[in-house]
Amino acid sequence: MNKQNLGLISSMAILLIVLSTLNGFSQTGSKNYYFEQKATLTGTLSELKYADLAGNWNTTYILKLAIPIKVISNSDNYETQVNVKEVQVGFDFDKVLNPKALINKKITVTGELYGQQTVHDRRPVLLLSSSIN
Repeated sequence: MNKQNLGLISSMAILLIVLSTLNGFSQTGSKNYYFEQKATLTGTLSELKYADLAGNWNTTYILKLAIPIKVISNSDNYETQVNVKEVQVGFDFDKVLNPKALINKKITVTGELYGQQTVHDRRPVLLLSSSIN
């Protein structure tokens, strides 16, 4: 292989990488999102029960995504998360009176993405919901 062919192959590889990241998609086909920004995610809702440090049982909700996502951090607040398959959902209980009725259903949630901050955060990525369909 000569230098001209190597240069052409390198240029094509770079072009493919650039094209694969257009429209917010990474090379693995997962969509890119950003912490502390609005996002709309679709998945199947599940319930997670866990014990806190005092031994009390708590319930939280997990959105299981059909296609993994990447959540990018533009600050020192969080680390970029790749291959995210589950997102913890924080519901506004004034808008969603009975989240248990949504368990095992495919739903679309819009809200802002945040990273783990407390012992109650059971996944590295959280979505604080502002609307749900």
